[in-house]
Amino acid sequence: MCDIAKEYFDSLFKKAACVGEEVTSLMKVCVTNDDNQQLTREFNKEEFKEALFSIHSDKAPGPDGLNPAFYKKFWDVCGEEVFQTSLQWLQRGRLPDELNETNIVLIPKMCLESIRYSIMVNGDSVGPIVPGRGLRQGDPLSPYLFILCAEGLTTLIKKADEKEAQCMKQILNDYEQASGQAINYSKSEVYFCRNTPNNIKASISTMLGVTEVIGTSRYLGMPSMIGRNKKAIFGYLKDRMWKKIHSWSGKHLSKVGREVLVKSVAQSIPAYCMSTILLPDSLGDELEKMINSFWWGSNKTQGRGINWLRWEKLTIRKEHGGLGFRHMYGFNLAMLGKQ
Repeated sequence: MCDIAKEYFDSLFKKAACVGEEVTSLMKVCVTNDDNQQLTREFNKEEFKEALFSIHSDKAPGPDGLNPAFYKKFWDVCGEEVFQTSLQWLQRGRLPDELNETNIVLIPKMCLESIRYSIMVNGDSVGPIVPGRGLRQGDPLSPYLFILCAEGLTTLIKKADEKEAQCMKQILNDYEQASGQAINYSKSEVYFCRNTPNNIKASISTMLGVTEVIGTSRYLGMPSMIGRNKKAIFGYLKDRMWKKIHSWSGKHLSKVGREVLVKSVAQSIPAYCMSTILLPDSLGDELEKMINSFWWGSNKTQGRGINWLRWEKLTIRKEHGGLGFRHMYGFNLAMLGKQ
């Protein structure tokens, strides 16, 4: 069992062949001589101390059990020795292998090429495993960037035939070799227009090694393709909000409870899409009507209810006499302005 676990992680972190000479030759020189001198000068003790004290005290310790809080607490005692030892490692250009040892226990960590892993199997440490590549976690790239890339890649294929598909596959292979970023074809999909024959669809899907998607799929919570009818594409936002509000209708909620649910749950449903796409006004109006009906108690069990104030009055800040609810269109513009 231990050998199987070690073999699996060895293959997972194994470095793939990468052709970088052609790519680096096209890169411009961005580091000036002054920058290079600043970067290559020797470290001083104050810089080392500042870097150490910037680490959170409760960061996970290594196998020795000493976390950053220990070095901060006893810096006056061991600071000079730690600095001199670390300075020797930096001047030599290589850190001891034991310094990068760690254990993987349930919680996945971001890995670096210089680190060594051990796998905990039934309480025993199995390893070491030396990774040749890393995993990118928590990528901050906006979904809007993925949409732009999808549109750009789509324009490369003007016609659904084997020649264009083969060219597309070659471009992706060249990108993979140059960047070292492997494309997961098992999570990739291809979309065809309605007039594409079934035999062409099957041939291109097989050549690319991906599956055909029926309709518009979603990636990272956003539609992969956006056509002219945005209201239909983003109609799932209305469905999600209706399900939430319908689940609250049978509960005996006070006005304060309804306000909390509206602000913390209902109005946050379209916020993610609003940060990248300008939603249709009609869709925003329908979302506001659903929230307004829930606020005034308009449901099947209590009757229609009476809307004592217009929705525009409820969106005014509390200090000015409103309730501080979001105006969908204005909030959408504000989110887009942050880009």
